[in-house]
Amino acid sequence: MITSDPRVLGGATLAPVVTAADYQRGGGAAVRVAAWVSGADAQLAADDMRDRARTALQEAGCKTADAPRAQPGRVRQSETPYA
Repeated sequence: MITSDPRVLGGATLAPVVTAADYQRGGGAAVRVAAWVSGADAQLAADDMRDRARTALQEAGCKTADAPRAQPGRVRQSETPYA
């Protein structure tokens, strides 16, 4: 699903990575997708892939929760002053 998006870059170095980022105490998991995309619409591509992943999981019978979306104009601050 992710690699079929034409905006997602591929190859051995830039291949997308999907991981279980966190396991919830009451059941479930947070899934993280990391992918390099081409073009200036990285956030739009991320939102599109998130929506497609949610739809695929729901169609497979999995319950899903809404993930927080990035707020436009906000830049994530690094945890270290050097990164």
